[in-house]
Amino acid sequence: MSTKDNVQSVIDGILAGKILETFDAYYADDVVMSENKKDERVGKAKNREYELQFLGNIQEFHGAKVGRTLVDGDNGC
Repeated sequence: MSTKDNVQSVIDGILAGKILETFDAYYADDVVMSENKKDERVGKAKNREYELQFLGNIQEFHGAKVGRTLVDGDNGC
């Protein structure tokens, strides 16, 4: 699958409300995530735990909207 296809699959999964399924399928074991470049979380297990807590605070998922995306598949970015 191309980088562009992978990006679209992540977007589609999130928009369908399949956030954890998308996380499990596409995020790397050594993923590093943070909000506002503070308090980095390292590793898939730690970040999945954070996502579970985040989702536990949501009573109802109303959806999301993605604007334009820019993917340069030939350069892997």
